[in-house]
Amino acid sequence: MTGARPPSGPPVGDADDAGPVRLRPVCACGALAGGAGADARARGPRAASRAALADPAFADPALQLGAAATVLHAITQPGTVLAVWRRAPDPVREAWLQALARTGLPDTWAEGSPAEVSAAVGERLLRAQGHHGGPLAAFVTEVCELACRYVLIAGGERLRLRLAVQRDAAAGPWHDAGPLPRLVCTAAGPGTQWRWPHRAGLAAVRERAPGQAEASGVHGLQPGDVACLRDTGRPGAGGTGGLAYRRPASEGFDRGRVVLVLDRSDGPDAPLP
Repeated sequence: MTGARPPSGPPVGDADDAGPVRLRPVCACGALAGGAGADARARGPRAASRAALADPAFADPALQLGAAATVLHAITQPGTVLAVWRRAPDPVREAWLQALARTGLPDTWAEGSPAEVSAAVGERLLRAQGHHGGPLAAFVTEVCELACRYVLIAGGERLRLRLAVQRDAAAGPWHDAGPLPRLVCTAAGPGTQWRWPHRAGLAAVRERAPGQAEASGVHGLQPGDVACLRDTGRPGAGGTGGLAYRRPASEGFDRGRVVLVLDRSDGPDAPLP
């Protein structure tokens, strides 16, 4: 999959009946001035149901799950390897992104401040869409808010963003989570899979023979979930092994999987989740 950093220039966002509204990137907790984004920011994402938060996969205190964005900050606590903000699915946004993916939405790379990287996403999505309207402004606002929160969690003022489209049918290989916090959000399609091996290290997970049944303990993020992950270097409660993640299988899902990943600008390049 190839992509290019969008050219510089003012981002353009949503439109109303009076014509297009230019979104001026401002770094005030991810706010984008004007347009539909301000209304979306006031509403916020829909909260997950109580049943969705009763997830037995998060029984270990190293794994945190919550209905508010503040749960993501738990990744900075000693011993925490995964913090997930569970949100209700957004079928309108997902259908919109999948429609763009079907028509050839390219990967987007950007590095800079939260306002700069979200502006790059807005420009790329506008070019792919070809017209104003739809959930574009609200999505760009959401990206900026996540980027602002991420730099508070990870430190610094700059970050690296990738918005990628994946159409691979097979699940990807397992990868170790790095020591630096990483933010992952599957905006459309199957969610990233993860496991925190307790009794077997990651090598044993990777060495599964062809045709052998999948090891237990594999869990998946839900579409719309926002996750911060890292490897603290602390062994699991039942033995060795850190947090591992991978791209999920998407066989039978030909609409494209859209995943947003945020990393520290000074961190190493890491495989897509």
